[in-house]
Amino acid sequence: MSEEVAILTFHLGGETYGMPISSIRLLESMVPSTAIQGSPDHLMGLANLRGQIISIVDLKSLYGIEEDYREEKDYLIVLKTMNQLMLLEEFSFNDQAEESEDILAIKVGKIIGMENFPAEAIDTDIHHIQENRRQFVQGILKTRNELITIFDVTALLQYCQNTLNPSSTS
Repeated sequence: MSEEVAILTFHLGGETYGMPISSIRLLESMVPSTAIQGSPDHLMGLANLRGQIISIVDLKSLYGIEEDYREEKDYLIVLKTMNQLMLLEEFSFNDQAEESEDILAIKVGKIIGMENFPAEAIDTDIHHIQENRRQFVQGILKTRNELITIFDVTALLQYCQNTLNPSSTS
């Protein structure tokens, strides 16, 4: 029997994207954030979510998706920290991240759902994707009805850590 991977799918700019459930801490409705002057365009700001300060990144802006498509409601996908991904820790949202680690949430459109797919169904040949987007893509999942771009969460975390905290080292 082949290995399966659980993928959360969501809308972003009218298209379907996904990411492995194993990289997600929490799904939440959009919360108000405070903009930070001089921050990168993709950083929407900081927010207090259940007593923890999180950085909110606009995935549309980061990935270069045009703003002409508006979702009815936006959601946040709160990602696990890099250490949690590397250690595959079991934790709850209320577990504190290490002091040196920022909690990152990405703004997306409608959450479609979660489904298990065979790992080999994700095509890692991504040469046809625009070069500026390719760094964030793990692969393309081909379903009967559509192609789903699967984000590489580790790459997203590394890029955001480097752009939000230029003095930090990875």
